[in-house]
Amino acid sequence: QYDQIFMLPPWEEIHEVDNERYEDFSIAKALHDFLVKTYTYYGYTPIIVPLCSVAQRIDFIETQLKR
Repeated sequence: QYDQIFMLPPWEEIHEVDNERYEDFSIAKALHDFLVKTYTYYGYTPIIVPLCSVAQRIDFIETQLKR
């Protein structure tokens, strides 16, 4: 079990297909949506990290962890 679930949604402007990330954007989006639904089904409330700079994402996550 997890205390919190952080999800970083697919971001089309920075999405790249490479050796580690071989899904195209539409598949990445579908996978993300499936994971959100699955976590929700199991009683979690995923925290969606906003699409912003790395520093802003860190601040967002740190703020959420202090709650």
